[in-house]
Amino acid sequence: MPRYWVMAPIESKNPELFDKVWQFGLANHTISIGWSEVGNVFQMDREFLASTVSKSFPDKPPQTQSLIANMLWAFYHEIEPEDRIIARRGRKILAGVGKVTGSATYTPGRNPDISHPGFLPVAWEAQPRNMIFSEIVFPMHTLSELTEAQYQGFLEGTSQSPPESVEDPSEFV
Repeated sequence: MPRYWVMAPIESKNPELFDKVWQFGLANHTISIGWSEVGNVFQMDREFLASTVSKSFPDKPPQTQSLIANMLWAFYHEIEPEDRIIARRGRKILAGVGKVTGSATYTPGRNPDISHPGFLPVAWEAQPRNMIFSEIVFPMHTLSELTEAQYQGFLEGTSQSPPESVEDPSEFV
């Protein structure tokens, strides 16, 4: 049974960079994740990953460090082929929808426009694309798991998911 995810390919604050990263993902049937400072997550168990994130981001609060470690773990170890993924732009725009077609890879330098080392193969669907919601519907975190009902609600444009509360929202745009 597939799992459902929503992910930001990159921060949406810089529209030009977002477009470059998103177009690369579409053209190469992939979505990427950053935190290159952490290194190759495939070579880490959960405990070592948490320790590495803490050392890599000592100025971030423990809650944020834990969130980063959990997102990286999910990206590299939990998302599987046949899972469904929504790429979001900001918190109000569904950029695209796809089906995961393989396991994540750690390939630094694959996209010369960004330092993202993690790539997940995705078969992107032609529609829906660039679906704009009138209010914030997507969680602030880079990567979040959804229920099937939430996923279907986003596709139908009927989702009214409230944003998650976070101490420092700027950490997860």
